[in-house]
Amino acid sequence: MKIHNTRFLLQGIIVKKADAVGKLPIMLFTHGTTSSAKMRQEMTPRGIKNSMLRLVSDYARRGWLAAFVLRRGYGQSDGPDPVTGFNCERPTPSFEDGMNMAADDLEATLNYIGRREDADSSRMMVLGVSGGGGAAVALSARDVPGLKLVVNVSGGFSLINCAKNSERVVEAMRTFGAKSRVPNLWYYVKNDSIFPEDTVVKMRAAFLEGGAYAKLVHYPKLTAPNTENVDGHNLWSKMTSTVMLDVDGYLRTHDLPTWNINDAKAFMEKLDLKAMSSPYIEHYLTAPGYKALAQSTTNESFLADTYNADTSEHAKQAAVAACETRHSGHTCKIIDAPEAKWVEEKQHAEAAKIEHARETNEPAHTGRLLPRQPIATEGTVVRGKLATKVKLLRQHATPPSGRCEGTGTVKTDSGKCLTWVYR
Repeated sequence: MKIHNTRFLLQGIIVKKADAVGKLPIMLFTHGTTSSAKMRQEMTPRGIKNSMLRLVSDYARRGWLAAFVLRRGYGQSDGPDPVTGFNCERPTPSFEDGMNMAADDLEATLNYIGRREDADSSRMMVLGVSGGGGAAVALSARDVPGLKLVVNVSGGFSLINCAKNSERVVEAMRTFGAKSRVPNLWYYVKNDSIFPEDTVVKMRAAFLEGGAYAKLVHYPKLTAPNTENVDGHNLWSKMTSTVMLDVDGYLRTHDLPTWNINDAKAFMEKLDLKAMSSPYIEHYLTAPGYKALAQSTTNESFLADTYNADTSEHAKQAAVAACETRHSGHTCKIIDAPEAKWVEEKQHAEAAKIEHARETNEPAHTGRLLPRQPIATEGTVVRGKLATKVKLLRQHATPPSGRCEGTGTVKTDSGKCLTWVYR
């Protein structure tokens, strides 16, 4: 894809329901930032133990063409990270510049996905966490056709050991707010070490000054069992389901894809749960990933759940443990663990619509084929990388060295060299 007339390959995944038909609205999720080169290099679109894959699969289940993208300089996406070299004491490049550079990657990704035959680019949403949230806010200040919602979780821009972080990010939000006309949903915690309560209040006020819209959900604090307060910047990892439940409410009232709220009532009737459990069940049904619901064998109102586990079995074990810890002295059993649905969706995601790249002039589909790697066959992922369309440019003889040289050149299993052009 092109960013300011320069071609880049960005690593990512795109997921939709196995039985989806027609054009689907686009949901794009993007990650935070880190100054650690090692952490940037180790990032993958699937996330740790497939956590990102499970998240986008959950939005696919809601009815979205759901995608996750690694911005420049992260994972196997081309680099460098465009914000390298920012300095706290120098006014340029500004924090606004840094957030806009990240937004460039998001806009290019939406443009690419929007060209797919199964994409409805007239309805799009972007969800970003930390630095990704700041990028999403910056994107909302652009005239992106079809962008209906931006979700910013603990987002902004900051530099390490910079005393001017607060004032500079507030000024950036003021600039974006003067141009943004896309609804924003902002989620923060008051004990966030990077964006503390006072800074967030000023950021939001500055954003609203120019006529922009941003609903702010400002949680008091994050806590964890047997510990003191947890850094509020961990909001997304600790309260994913809580944030998603609020976002679902917005999607529901604005005729955008989400799960049917009546499913909660049907679910409770199926398991013969009391009405007082309704808020808990709505939270559970919202939750992403492998999940499980446990219930006391002697008191039906005693429930506990877990979500976003790496396997169905781990979800069941964690739910029973949580139930028996929360309700001391009780024995608990699993009453729900939606395993089969996730197997189907995960298999579909792993297939990733990479089609067989035949030795003809027909286009291949949505797979990033790395130089000197075998051509993908149907149902496989080339190192898990999905980035951009490729088109066969030409076939040529294998050189005497036996190596297929040149950018975009791959070697087939039969030993032939193929050169691809990315677009």
